[in-house]
This record gives sequence, structure tokens and C-alpha cells, in this order.
Amino acid sequence: MRIFSLFEAQMRGEILAGGGASALRVGLQVRVVPETAGLGSSGDYVFLPQGAMQPGTATARAEWWACLCGAVKVTLAGCAPVLLSPGSVYAIRQGERLRLAALQDSVLIRAVLDPHAVGLVGAGLTSSFDAFAAGQAERWRAWGGAADAVARAGRPAPPRLNAAFVTIAEGEPEWADRLRAGGLNWAACHEGTLRLQWHSPWPHAERQVAYLQPGMVFAPDPDEGYRIEALEPVASLLCCLQAPAREPAGAGGAAQAVSLH
Repeated sequence: MRIFSLFEAQMRGEILAGGGASALRVGLQVRVVPETAGLGSSGDYVFLPQGAMQPGTATARAEWWACLCGAVKVTLAGCAPVLLSPGSVYAIRQGERLRLAALQDSVLIRAVLDPHAVGLVGAGLTSSFDAFAAGQAERWRAWGGAADAVARAGRPAPPRLNAAFVTIAEGEPEWADRLRAGGLNWAACHEGTLRLQWHSPWPHAERQVAYLQPGMVFAPDPDEGYRIEALEPVASLLCCLQAPAREPAGAGGAAQAVSLH
């Protein structure tokens, strides 16, 4: 299990002035999940003051932007504007041009996706809270178990997700199982306090505990058992997902839009 936090990112000097993998030049950017972590994507907290604007930017790689608070207007070239409000995600394909304007003080999490990571693709849409509760985890299980049959029948694969907000109620069980089934890569605490318990697959290893608050990210290691619980009536996570390892790397073809409502 790996734990990342805003504090540690600032100690590492991971405060970005734009450029690099993205041409975003406004706001304060703190790289909480570094590219060197090897998780297939980086994770930046982006603080945008009200009135911040950038008339044009082009993404060097596919990205998704998730709104934690505030309101940000994003306009893709040739498309109508999209308003990002708390609990929404906007996925951007490589090379797309867009404009942005912060209508309020806002916080985004931006993931810059590794083009070689299975399942991490830009979808170009907004989404809402509780993708898992809306049955998306079942979609992942169905695709993972029936990949060969789907390929033989020539049917398109079920859409793959990149990001989803999920809310966890106090005392609600089995969330770790849902996250594993959804192909969790890493997850950022968005609201509330969560208790994370984990143990390695090695015998006699002691159980370890961490308490997640907003600004903290956890990334489970392969085959690592863990449990996550809300310590407040409701807590929430923003999850970065990739396809389960059993999915063929080329399945699904081009990126497909997914409605999470």
C-alpha cells in the first residue's frame, strides 16, 4: 500500500508552474501522485482562483479533470461549454484544444494518463457521483469474465471508465471489494475521514492502519488485501480506474462515452 499526501508533495517540491505533460498555465498545481510512482497516471491537485482564465491549451496526453469544489467552465474547440461542478469529471483526449475559466474559487484533480496503461483512455464527457452504486462495478465484472465470448461474437466491449466519485456511508461494508472489482488504480479522499486497513499477502504480516482525509491518496499493491470504512456519516473518494489485468490490452477499440447518471 502506498499513501500520498499534499504535505509530502510540497516537501518533494512537486509544485508545478505548468508545462511538462500539460500546457495548463493557470492556478497552483501540486503533483500528489508523481509520474515516478509507476501507477500509469499522475495526480495533481489544481487550485484555480475565481477569474482565472486560459484562452487556449492543447493536451499532450489524455487527461481527466475532476472537480472537488467550485465551478469551472471548459470549452472544447468546436463544442458547447461544459460546466464542471463538485462531483463531475471531464475526460480530454490527447491533442484536444480547450479553453477554461474559473467561475469560483475551485479545486480540480487532474490525472495525466499514460498512453500505454491498459484501460486509461480519455472519454470526453462529464460524469456524476456514485458510478459504482449505479451498477458500473457490475459492468466491469461482466466484461472481465466474458471478454473472449464478446470478442468472438464481434460485439463492442462494454465502455471502460477512467474516473468515478463514490460515496461511502458510515458502517457500509464491502467497499474494498467493489473498488477491486472496478480496477482501482488509486483513489483520493474527497470529503470526510476514512479508515484504511491493509495487510500484505505474506504470512504473519501485521495489519496496518491509515486515516485518510481530503488531500490524501492511497494506491493498493497487487494482491494486497485491504478494507476501507467511513468514520463520518458520509465520506467520499475520487477513484482513478484502469481495466483489470485480465482484459486484453486492445479490447474496446477507440474511447467510448459513458453515462454515469
